Amino acid sequence: MRPFSILFVLFALTALLLSGCGGGGGGSKTTSTSGGGTAGGLLVKKELGGVVSSANNKAVVVIPAHALAEDTRVLVAPFTGSLPAAPANKVIVGGTAFDLTPNSLAFSTPASVTIQYNPASLPPGVPESSLAIYTLASGAWQLVAGSTVDTGPHTVSVPLAHFSVYAVVAPAFVGSGPIYDVIDLGVLPGDAGSVPNGISSNGKVTGISTTADGILHAFLWSNGTMTNLGHRGNDIWAVGNGVNASGVAVGTSFPDSSNAFPVKFENGAVTQLGSDEGTATAINDQGDYIVSNTVVHNGNVTHFIGFAPATRSGALNNSADVAGSATIDAAIWRNGSAVDVGVLPGFDASTGTAISDNGKLVGTATTTSDTNPQGFIWESGVFTRIPNLTGDDITIPYGVNDSGQVVGTSSQGFVSVRGFLYQNGVSQDLNSLISRTTGWQVLHAYGINNQGQIIAYGVNGGVQRAILLNPKAHV
Repeated sequence: MRPFSILFVLFALTALLLSGCGGGGGGSKTTSTSGGGTAGGLLVKKELGGVVSSANNKAVVVIPAHALAEDTRVLVAPFTGSLPAAPANKVIVGGTAFDLTPNSLAFSTPASVTIQYNPASLPPGVPESSLAIYTLASGAWQLVAGSTVDTGPHTVSVPLAHFSVYAVVAPAFVGSGPIYDVIDLGVLPGDAGSVPNGISSNGKVTGISTTADGILHAFLWSNGTMTNLGHRGNDIWAVGNGVNASGVAVGTSFPDSSNAFPVKFENGAVTQLGSDEGTATAINDQGDYIVSNTVVHNGNVTHFIGFAPATRSGALNNSADVAGSATIDAAIWRNGSAVDVGVLPGFDASTGTAISDNGKLVGTATTTSDTNPQGFIWESGVFTRIPNLTGDDITIPYGVNDSGQVVGTSSQGFVSVRGFLYQNGVSQDLNSLISRTTGWQVLHAYGINNQGQIIAYGVNGGVQRAILLNPKAHV
């Protein structure tokens, strides 16, 4: 489900305040507020405060009651002058600079400003989570502490101590450039390699740590530490597939090379899920999970009918929607039945591979004459093809977040592989978005959360590892 719009809440508050401005007895208080700016500004009463927006409704200021020293006429308007240069390695996001007047107006209780931005105006590869609001002070831009990004309505909000010029600022990584830090998640003691399978909303990772001779161990990585999750009783192997924000993981435990059982890893215990063989592929923050051909939601088990779920952790979102397919069409399992979303235009079959919390579906499409999978993103009934990286002919998305950032694997004939990031209509090689001095080569990207963190499989000097790509912090 799309996050609730901050702007909608503020405009609803505006309407509520305005409804109290009419006549009526009983000494009712009034205030001047607006859902749209005027040339001369609007009078905000000290006793009541108010909500004032720009004429284009792209910036909204909320002033609490008694935050002003006196009744004040307030104007919120796009800045029309010449802006100073952005801070080093930053850019001012187009259309987000606003002049809040009277300049230097101070508040005894912090006010707030919410500014809407257009994601298409961000430099390629820059995650929305890296945005922040800056203010002009003595002719230079300064970071305002406390920026909050809402990727649903595409807004940034921040508390205000005083009025000035404010704007949304983004990292200035234009085209290729290092916008991610690479974190090597390591291996369990005695193991030789690792592969990530799932990432939580707060950056926990689960996957496989393996010995040189192929023994598989399920791991949980959190805050720099990798932990062995164990396995069932006398089993010999285990795999972690999905993990939630509480650190509860699901996966598979193997008594031998021919049999597998779905399990949950929680607080050091390994619990079998159900009595049948199978695998648990995904878990969300509410504790819902997928086991083979069923989804368990609020403790209730539902068998998929006419629907095949995707098999990676991105298949399940926090509303218990499941990505997959219904016969030859991409589909979403929602509220007990399959919702058929169709086929990418120009193709013969499609299947969903991952779904975001706000319902964006990604997947692959093929034709009868060309079985090389091509990537797509679907939202609100509209398919968009994800372009292949230059020189490649295969695109497989494995993860998508609420901002529409998509990650996965790009390949030329399933021979050479590399991880990709798609956003705002552009596909980029993830290797161009990390520092070349790290030595890492990103081969597959398996998931992305709403913070823009990406789990990937990479190699470095012959070492094969699970890695985490963290968006570089804005400062």
